Amino acid sequence: MSSWLFADMDDLAATHDEKQELGQLLNRLMTCRPAIAPRAERMADALDADLAKCHTPHAIEWKLEQFSRDLRALWLRSVAAETSLVLRSPTEPEEERISRKHDSFGYERDLQPHELEARCDAFYGPVPNQWWSEHLLFSSGQAALSTILLSFRCSRPLRVQHLGGYFETRQLVQSCPSLCQLVHHDPDIVIAEPIECDGGFQHHDKQQIVRAAHTARAVLIDTTLLGRADGIDELLLDLDNQFVIRLASGLKLLQAGLELANVGIAGVHSQSAPVLAEFTASLREMRTLCGSGLRFADVLALDAPFVFDSEYTDRYANAIFAHNAALADAVGRQNRIFVPHFHDDSAPYCVFSLRNGREQDYERLADVIASEARKRDINLAKGGSFGFRGHRYEIVRPENGEPFLRVALGRRAGWSAHKTMDLLADIAGRSSI
Repeated sequence: MSSWLFADMDDLAATHDEKQELGQLLNRLMTCRPAIAPRAERMADALDADLAKCHTPHAIEWKLEQFSRDLRALWLRSVAAETSLVLRSPTEPEEERISRKHDSFGYERDLQPHELEARCDAFYGPVPNQWWSEHLLFSSGQAALSTILLSFRCSRPLRVQHLGGYFETRQLVQSCPSLCQLVHHDPDIVIAEPIECDGGFQHHDKQQIVRAAHTARAVLIDTTLLGRADGIDELLLDLDNQFVIRLASGLKLLQAGLELANVGIAGVHSQSAPVLAEFTASLREMRTLCGSGLRFADVLALDAPFVFDSEYTDRYANAIFAHNAALADAVGRQNRIFVPHFHDDSAPYCVFSLRNGREQDYERLADVIASEARKRDINLAKGGSFGFRGHRYEIVRPENGEPFLRVALGRRAGWSAHKTMDLLADIAGRSSI
């Protein structure tokens, strides 16, 4: 890898480390699917040749980003090639062929991904004494929540208390008045977000959740923003509800930033093994009836060996948390224009609200960031969501609330991470946009 004039050695080391990490991911994929090895080896050789021609940190980072996209495409093409060999309602010989390597299915809507769910059990690890657990996978986090609510249906609308701010959760509950109604006390089900963010961060700590869950049959904890360090085990020590369910979207922090497939995770906990078995059986039946499970292509995509790898996932997510904490610290030291408290220690992004900001101020802010990123040669993309290898920003406009800037630093350390921190700190130190 070429070094550049006056390069910061930490930045140079960061790009070297990412190249090594991507090479390790590629090797793991080749081990899992040897047929892709020839193409993978050519990709690795081409990367070495391309990096030797790069003379700026921006160019090196961009080549690594392109390589990660190529790695993703290589894996997904191999998945598509395999799924193309069988119909969604396979014949008996096709079903037998599937069963030699994967969980078989009579028709795709009834696919039961037992092997992948067993990996998910191991990923989250053992639970405290007196509790039993089992993980089920769905086509998305919202699909998991919808199926769970349907499985708790009764002769009257479920009383649901939402300790959180995620707009789609609230919209889902409010859209089915015959099934659910939002309440502020005595709920049947509590849906809690330990950290919520809608322009600012707010905690719902263990004591709040335990108090709200006093009368509830089930407590659903949305851990999407937290990675594996979600505090569920500590909560279980203070809860005695019939069910405690971990809910998470596994698309963001759990797939090496490659977005291989949407997946919703439901980790169901109960203090009774028979009760747990009965409920998870009903969930699987409802998953089939609703068509809310994973497709065959999703299962194969998620079979990538670094998905549900606890050690790798922790290392990946912790880097993202650390980068965003450093961004908040850099901005906080010079801030004159943003409302304070930009970040939570366990959040994969930062949010910035302008003091007395108007819509046109946020438009101007987005233009300034784009212009300065070009001038400073920063790889910083305008786009939504979080948890990627690279870095993103967007102006978020809630339906009921004020706009805010979200900056989601990703896994990639080095030049662009540092320069994005400098850029936002410089903007924060101005007297106005």
